[in-house]
Amino acid sequence: MKTKAAMKYELTRRILNDPKKREEIDMPDPDGNTWLIDASRENNVDLVMLLLEHGADPFCENHASENALTVADNEGSTDVATIIRDYMEFIKQDLPEEA
Repeated sequence: MKTKAAMKYELTRRILNDPKKREEIDMPDPDGNTWLIDASRENNVDLVMLLLEHGADPFCENHASENALTVADNEGSTDVATIIRDYMEFIKQDLPEEA
């Protein structure tokens, strides 16, 4: 029997394979939480990686001004926090420098 985390991962993977649904990856819920913020709160490493691979924005903030990294740090999800922190640093390197 699959765990809840495994079922959520599989469902999300299927959704992200639909180009129309992929556009909704950073769509917030009523509290402003994105799928990535929720996955970070749940310490779901596989789902966090899947979402980042499909273009989830780790800089999105909820209504409490928390992003996925803040939530992972607050929850003590060190593996998730490391993945997000490394990804944020990686994409910052690709951004053009501000004048």
